[in-house]
Amino acid sequence: WGDASKNWIAVVVAIGLIWLLTLVNILGAREAGAVQVVTTILKFVPLLLIGVVGLFFMDSSNFEPFTLSSGFDWGISSAALLTLWAFIGLESATVPAEEVKDPERTIPRATVIGTAAASIVYLVATLALFGMVSTAALAESTSPFADGANVIFGGTWGGKAIAIVAMVSIFGVLNGWILLQGRAALAPARDGLFPKPFARVDSMRGTPVFGLVVSSVLITGLLLLNLQSSGSIVEMFTDII
Repeated sequence: WGDASKNWIAVVVAIGLIWLLTLVNILGAREAGAVQVVTTILKFVPLLLIGVVGLFFMDSSNFEPFTLSSGFDWGISSAALLTLWAFIGLESATVPAEEVKDPERTIPRATVIGTAAASIVYLVATLALFGMVSTAALAESTSPFADGANVIFGGTWGGKAIAIVAMVSIFGVLNGWILLQGRAALAPARDGLFPKPFARVDSMRGTPVFGLVVSSVLITGLLLLNLQSSGSIVEMFTDII
């Protein structure tokens, strides 16, 4: 298949997933939450497995040299930027508060526990990766977790398994953002700051169907526009501006 055919297939699959998850979110917050729990477990378990098992495959020589730069450079600014990006979206937990039981207590607890759990998993996994894979190899690697999995399990199937985990993670993230996109317009619409149709909710399920559908239509259009563009999404926005 040529590149054009592959692009079309990728866009069709992406649009299919978007509308599948839009339907799930239209069915209700409980259904969307169930999808989120499953994808989170499927993402966390392999990362935790690599982190814990990887500790037994570490080689102290892989920690040398400690840095590839000339002299000692903590690289705090770069690390802070990456850390901020990894945890951005934390505030989004408050958006679907209307569908959460006892939100004043549940949301803060879930935010703190979730952030702590994610931090521990990534710290342990990162330590294991530095011990399993040499610094030079990590500097050139585009998929360090796959490299670590290959060290533990041998061959290349470990890397393929991590690729599947990454796809599951992306699927879960997409579900979460679709959950938010309808509700982000709901509150301002109720306050008269957004078109009134966005304030409509399904009488039985309480879901903002109009907002979810409109948002997904816009996303679909963006994907189709990107298909016609020869560059990246960033370049497409630059051309439009």
